[in-house]
Amino acid sequence: MQLFVVTVSSLYLGGFLAHKGASYLEENEIFVPAEDDDDDD
Repeated sequence: MQLFVVTVSSLYLGGFLAHKGASYLEENEIFVPAEDDDDDD
């Protein structure tokens, strides 16, 4: 049970930090993903 709680909380925290980090990078125009990035030809 403790392993489950630690795993879920770690995944949630990691996803939250990744989302906030990506928002920060896009907001400050450090990294903006290209709209026409189609590599599945």
